[in-house]
Amino acid sequence: LELYESVEQEDGTKVPAPFPIKTILPTFNSLAYFVVTPGVSFHSVQEVFCDKPRLSIQGWYHAEEAPEEIQNATLNRLKATGAGEDTDGAFIAFD
Repeated sequence: LELYESVEQEDGTKVPAPFPIKTILPTFNSLAYFVVTPGVSFHSVQEVFCDKPRLSIQGWYHAEEAPEEIQNATLNRLKATGAGEDTDGAFIAFD
């Protein structure tokens, strides 16, 4: 897990710094839990290479209210720039 500082651009939007400020290596039988604020906090996960089978579980905890800065969530930002994937269409199952 890599955590990044926010860098404010001239237009006021925030982007991740080019290099992580903290890297957390996976530890057996452990859980990483952290708050994500849309458009403010940034993280990434590296691909894991190993010779043994590996099980990884991930998920999200949702609060009763939308977080502050929700308009800066990744999907909203991608749609606003026209560079994002169209996710508003109907679901099409693959056979």
